[in-house]
Amino acid sequence: AKSLETTYLHAGAGLRHTTTQNMISLPLYVSHIERDNNTLADVTGMMAEWFSNPERSGIFQAGTTLILENRDYKNSDTRDGYYTELDGTVIHNCHGTIHRLWSGLSLFHNHTEADIYQYSGTALKAGFIAGLPLECTLNGRIRYSFSNYDEKELLAPKKRRDRQFQFNLGISRMLTETVGVELNWQETDNNSTFDLYEYKRRIITLTGFMQF
Repeated sequence: AKSLETTYLHAGAGLRHTTTQNMISLPLYVSHIERDNNTLADVTGMMAEWFSNPERSGIFQAGTTLILENRDYKNSDTRDGYYTELDGTVIHNCHGTIHRLWSGLSLFHNHTEADIYQYSGTALKAGFIAGLPLECTLNGRIRYSFSNYDEKELLAPKKRRDRQFQFNLGISRMLTETVGVELNWQETDNNSTFDLYEYKRRIITLTGFMQF
């Protein structure tokens, strides 16, 4: 198979308000994706989050996230559209430590100009965060999603249905009170009723971030 070099640039900023029992954040972001030095797509988005401590001990938290994106593909106007996702999450914080376990359910919809690229689906997610020596943090996540497309492509045997498994593992460290770095490893295995969309993908990223 031919190897393709993909470049992903992402920048975001937003506001966060925290009280003893609630946290609300509203970050905005932009993304630019290139493949073999050619622009593939530009994305602008918003991710609204709300989390609450049902009990003051903070051992359990519940929250919801709403993602809205506008996606602009440079060489395929039929793929242009918007993406929405609504996510519910439950978090268990291990008492007296930064360790936590979480799980969640997502509903998503990708609306495009052409119905053959339009899909809706559901995802199940689970993960953990664990403190390590040297002030490092380890985080992991698994995600299993079901995507059903609205229309059959011309050469497809039937309407496309994808089942995707994704695994993430990352380690991060704060270098100062506000600046940190994260090394992340992602594996994706996509199974589809249309062989053209069967693939496995590995992505390794090194990210710098600031928090205030």
